[in-house]
Amino acid sequence: MAHYQIPLRVITILIDVIGIAANSLSLSYFFKIQSKGLGNKLLILLNSFDLFVCGTSLATSISRQFCLSHRCMHTVGNNMYKTIYLTFAFPFAVSYDCTGFATCLIAVTRTIKVCRPFYFIKGSWVTASFILYLLYSCIREFTLYYFGYIKPTGNMDRLDTVKSYYAIFYPMGTLLSVITVVISTGITSYWLLRKNEPERRIEGSNGNRHATITVLILSVAFFAVNAFMISGAVIQFCVKFYLIEETAFITAYRDIVFSLSMNFSSTVNPMIYLTRKREMRQFVYDIRRIVKERLSRSDPVVNVTCSDVTP
Repeated sequence: MAHYQIPLRVITILIDVIGIAANSLSLSYFFKIQSKGLGNKLLILLNSFDLFVCGTSLATSISRQFCLSHRCMHTVGNNMYKTIYLTFAFPFAVSYDCTGFATCLIAVTRTIKVCRPFYFIKGSWVTASFILYLLYSCIREFTLYYFGYIKPTGNMDRLDTVKSYYAIFYPMGTLLSVITVVISTGITSYWLLRKNEPERRIEGSNGNRHATITVLILSVAFFAVNAFMISGAVIQFCVKFYLIEETAFITAYRDIVFSLSMNFSSTVNPMIYLTRKREMRQFVYDIRRIVKERLSRSDPVVNVTCSDVTP
């Protein structure tokens, strides 16, 4: 085992725990809102899948450790530990895939809102598009796991080839296209707001600008985190086709990138909501105040006077 593996697993689990706490806190705020528009519903969608990513990532990390300790991760066929690992790895991959598409939907709908303020976006069409993408992601991931892990063939070379090509072409294909849409729409929305700002001094325009900047921050964060994953895919591509030589540094970089990029993105997203939205910050402060009050009630303070102190 490489010397960086244990610290990497500890950091991964720590990020997952922080992500679960942050996403749970953010979701508890969204569920308390009485009227939810399309923007808030899409944020709830992204928040839910981010929570699912962190939860399944934590379970996947733990079950993967059992597979490695019993040396069944890279073997053909199934056993109990590998079955448990695949049970969590499949929804983890699908959830991460859906967070990218949900971010894409948020960016696109925000751009339409800025470009055409009076255009009504049908929520049913947005829901249908997400369901179709979810089905596509489930079919693709199931195909990979069936032919790469589940179906016993005794051909380890084919298994490694399937997993290698998936690690290369998914980030360079689907993920890169989603990033392109997210960044382009976010920049377009912000540019239009800056361009029309002198003409729009009406009530509510400041909130519209604030929401657009929040979506732009989400888009930039999504790009920044997943850019490392794309760089890992490029390195995987170069190693696979013998364009560069496999070294210890390249192996370590690729392991770190593929281990941290997915769950780190889902941990950062709720923190952006919690820091950008004033109502959410107030919600966090209220929870903190309530917790401190309850702790103070459970731990009564004993008043001590000078006469009670013995020399």
